[in-house]
Amino acid sequence: MTAAMPLVLATALMLGTLHAFDPDHLAAVTAFISRRPSALSAAGFAVRWGLGHSATLVAAGLASAFFHLALTPPMQTLAELLVGLMLVAVGSWALAGLRRKRPSHHDEGHHHSIFWIGALHGLAGSAGLLVIIPVALMSSAGAVLAYVLAFSAGVTAAMSIYAMAVGGLFGRVAGGAGARWYPWLAGAAGSVTLLLGLGWISLTLVTRSAS
Repeated sequence: MTAAMPLVLATALMLGTLHAFDPDHLAAVTAFISRRPSALSAAGFAVRWGLGHSATLVAAGLASAFFHLALTPPMQTLAELLVGLMLVAVGSWALAGLRRKRPSHHDEGHHHSIFWIGALHGLAGSAGLLVIIPVALMSSAGAVLAYVLAFSAGVTAAMSIYAMAVGGLFGRVAGGAGARWYPWLAGAAGSVTLLLGLGWISLTLVTRSAS
């Protein structure tokens, strides 16, 4: 490890923390939280999302640094389109849950889904700029892994803090005197996610056609 490595890792941690607050990340995780509104469930979603995000970044970082493999423009466009479609699907799923009178705290079958959503997010958005480009300049496997893991730790920690705060708020509303207003809150989360997905797809197609 070079003398500059601690500074590099600190930078990776900070960039990861900021990266967690990309709008597509927040929208997807918030939509999941709306179906199971509690701080504990929200933290679980955030950690699983972070693990998926990390897995993709580790694989992409190593492939870029040692095999000189990178996403081509068509592949990047496909990844962005998939993110948009995913947001539409997650937003629609969250809205479908409004048919219940109360949110479920035992919604099964979605823990693995949030992992794969995180993995998809690792391929799109600003992750390539913040991770793939820096690690391509590194020659040591240890340095690459350290950078990616520090970045991923920042992403996961920041998302966990956000998720627990939102999950706690949603849980208090859903279980308190304002429970009758919860469908409006959950509906807003689902609608924003759905609309963001449609906008994401449109912007990707416009950008692709202009290039």
